[in-house]
Amino acid sequence: MNGNTSGHDRAYQEMLRLFEEASFGQRMKRMLSGLGQPKESGEYKFAKLQLQRLSAPFLAVTVPLALLVALLAIGPTITAGDGEFEVEVIRPEVLDDLEDPELPPPMDATETFDSEFAYDDFTEAVTISDPTPTPTVTTTPTVQQIKSPIAVLGMMAGPMAGRSATARTRAIKDGGGDEKTEDAVMRALRWYVTKQNPNGSWGTSERSAMTGFALLCFLAHGELPGQSDEFGETVQRGLMFLTDNVLPNGFFAEGRHDYAHAIATYALCEAYAMTRMPTLKEAAEKTLVPIIQGQHPNGGWDYGLAQTDRDDTSVMGWCAQAIKAGHTAGMDVPGLNEAYKNIAKGMKGNYGVSTIASKPMGGFGYTGPSPGGGGLTGVGVLALQLTGNAKDAAVRAGLNTIDSWNVGWEGNNFGEEAGSGQYYFYYATQCMFHEGGARWTRWNNRMKPSYTKAQTIIPATESEYVDHTGTPQAIGYWECEDSAAALHVATDGIFDTALMTLQLEVYYRFLPGTYGEFAVIDSEIILEEAPGDEIGIIIKM
Repeated sequence: MNGNTSGHDRAYQEMLRLFEEASFGQRMKRMLSGLGQPKESGEYKFAKLQLQRLSAPFLAVTVPLALLVALLAIGPTITAGDGEFEVEVIRPEVLDDLEDPELPPPMDATETFDSEFAYDDFTEAVTISDPTPTPTVTTTPTVQQIKSPIAVLGMMAGPMAGRSATARTRAIKDGGGDEKTEDAVMRALRWYVTKQNPNGSWGTSERSAMTGFALLCFLAHGELPGQSDEFGETVQRGLMFLTDNVLPNGFFAEGRHDYAHAIATYALCEAYAMTRMPTLKEAAEKTLVPIIQGQHPNGGWDYGLAQTDRDDTSVMGWCAQAIKAGHTAGMDVPGLNEAYKNIAKGMKGNYGVSTIASKPMGGFGYTGPSPGGGGLTGVGVLALQLTGNAKDAAVRAGLNTIDSWNVGWEGNNFGEEAGSGQYYFYYATQCMFHEGGARWTRWNNRMKPSYTKAQTIIPATESEYVDHTGTPQAIGYWECEDSAAALHVATDGIFDTALMTLQLEVYYRFLPGTYGEFAVIDSEIILEEAPGDEIGIIIKM
């Protein structure tokens, strides 16, 4: 027990050092020390990375210098084979009396000349009052869908552009959230802090999955190691737990090889997309491999990520989200792009449709088509939306089905599936948000008052939670009261609270309609520090 704790403390300190600015001498000392450590250790990997980084500038100087010395040694005679060739060296003459070149006379202001430009075509007149005018700078937190994404490293941009503090405020307002939804989210995040295990994980069983769920909630809120004063250390320890538990075969040391694996991989991919930390990239790419290899030729997945003829829509949903996150983050894993493209085909294998009141009602079933409905319909619809198929007929008919659901904490109409309402709503809320318009307004107006009211709140006077400023704060969680209550008990509430928190973070978790792309606008785009605490897209008109 003490050895295990010591190992985690060492790993935690190692990760903590990744966020510290070390001097050149300190980096050299760590590099030389790390090269003597076991190859699987973090110290050795850090030393290898530093050696690679230092070799580039060293070679950039030494290689040209060596070539120059070699050329000087050769002299004007070059030997090739058995013969010698004389090389004539021509030196330019020195021009002592170099006169200034004759410049053309200045153009007469009244002079006219022919040109292919049709100046009459310009409809705007530009008045310049300052010889060095300052360009107009506008910051936008929203993006549009495009065909070719712009890769931006180490910043919350693209689909995650709404996660910074400044952008969240606007996204909450634009998306239909309010102070009550954000207060509920903050209480949940603080509750998660109190539930974290000493080794950085969450839960008493299926800790890979539960840790993934908790981390997704923090990441959705833009809480990152080294940047978040209140939650940075919590997130850091959780990520270290996951990276520490990745086995050589890509699976996690703890957790089943289906739901748990995909959920934890999802969290690692998102964390890398937001931080660009090499340690997270290495771990995430390893864990993506079993998911890619477990995908069936028809695009589906089954329990255990096994190659069978059974396509489980629920397992497919988490695998699809993990693959999407890895694809968005630009992971370099063989087969990733093909797996991403096959998601839609796999999901549509379990799709069915019927006509009710002259309206197509689409449904995704558990292991086969579910014409006219089914709680897992949101899983299929979201997977198609996230892979660029938002206009597909299956999405349109599936949204018709979700329209008929009674969203809310207690309200659902899934018949025998009533006990899984909140699990289904986790997907459906995202579907409606990405769809937007009247559908989202109707859904959100019912969802947010019901969910915020259902949260169990422990006031600041009783919670014993104190934030980074020393201020006591309330904490809160959700506990399902339907047949899923057994799952709540088994996971210490981590599962239920994650489903609700992620729904109330939907306003800024992913920008609507982006599905992982960056915006290109018909004007000059540069990246600068925007006002506030975020790095934004600055558009110079």
